[in-house]
Amino acid sequence: MKTNSLCFRLTAMTGTILLLCAIALTVSASFNAGKQLTAVAEATPADMSNVTLIPAPAVSVGNVIDPVTLPVGIATVTTAQRRFNLAGITTLLIISILGTGAVYFATKHALKPIEELNKQIITITENNLDERVSETQRTDEVGTLCRSFNIMLERLSNSFSAQKRFSANVAHELKTPLATMQASVQVMRLEQSPTQEEYRQMLDTVERNTNRLRAIIEDLMRLCNEEEQFEKEDISLSDLFSAIFSELTPLLKEKHIQSEINCENYPVVTGSYGLLYRAFFNLIENAVKYNRDGGSITVFSSTERNIGEIFIKDTGNGIPQDELPLIFEPFYRVNKSRSRKTGGAGLGLAVTKTIIERHGWNITAESIVGVGSKFVIHLYKS
Repeated sequence: MKTNSLCFRLTAMTGTILLLCAIALTVSASFNAGKQLTAVAEATPADMSNVTLIPAPAVSVGNVIDPVTLPVGIATVTTAQRRFNLAGITTLLIISILGTGAVYFATKHALKPIEELNKQIITITENNLDERVSETQRTDEVGTLCRSFNIMLERLSNSFSAQKRFSANVAHELKTPLATMQASVQVMRLEQSPTQEEYRQMLDTVERNTNRLRAIIEDLMRLCNEEEQFEKEDISLSDLFSAIFSELTPLLKEKHIQSEINCENYPVVTGSYGLLYRAFFNLIENAVKYNRDGGSITVFSSTERNIGEIFIKDTGNGIPQDELPLIFEPFYRVNKSRSRKTGGAGLGLAVTKTIIERHGWNITAESIVGVGSKFVIHLYKS
């Protein structure tokens, strides 16, 4: 038995408690017995030679004759008490030893399911996270532990899968602009006498893809930098959204999209202007890109009890219900081919969610395919 095992510690603890209880009972019994015998001895005359012993009559109890016991001497009482104490100590040791042994085997039997669970857990590594420990029909703590461990494995497996997808997507998004620039340079080298216009086209390609790389890296830094500190200030929502729509005016005119801002019910928020501008810009830009010609975008705010809300509604293509939980994942695109045409790396909503949550808020999405989408930012007052 290992001295650091749970079975040993439980046995030692229980055995100690058992021993202490047995000692307490033995001492109590010995003290009470000694007290009673001493009282009997004190009631007996000291000099028995001057006492005339008269035979005591028998006491009849039913059909049984019970002789009355005569008083005994102090020496006899002392001898009896010593024998009683010795018998009590012997019984104490025997019961403690047997009880501790019984506790050990009972504890070992009770912990056997945990040992079996441990053997299964040891075999699970980062290479076989799809395996699960066998769940029994037990309703005790061991059964609960098995189910909880399988739930943890499921979450861990999903996390590893998401991390792998994230790494693959990062590599792909960084590789694409680099490959474009490399191809442009190689084509230029094949030219015997490149013209000034060809040089300009190559430089435009390099600059455009360099800007794309820089934007991806900045978004990744925002996603990964959880310790980023920012100063908070009071921000007018009407001014913030007006500035965003003003920047997107060319796109709005191109698709004949109408915009409306109504933030009178919750006019001011506290946060980082730069970060919130980026977060809301991503939402409005998506609402423009994936909207229909002649559509509309409505931004309004409201407050109820201690919770304020900002709504961004559009009349765009909509998002399938089964894809709504995934839209905030990095590099996720609802329509990959359409997203390629409209540009972007699929980081916009992930960055938006990160910024919103770092302000202590929450963002949710609702959508109906062919009708439009609605993003709701829930603001919690301090």
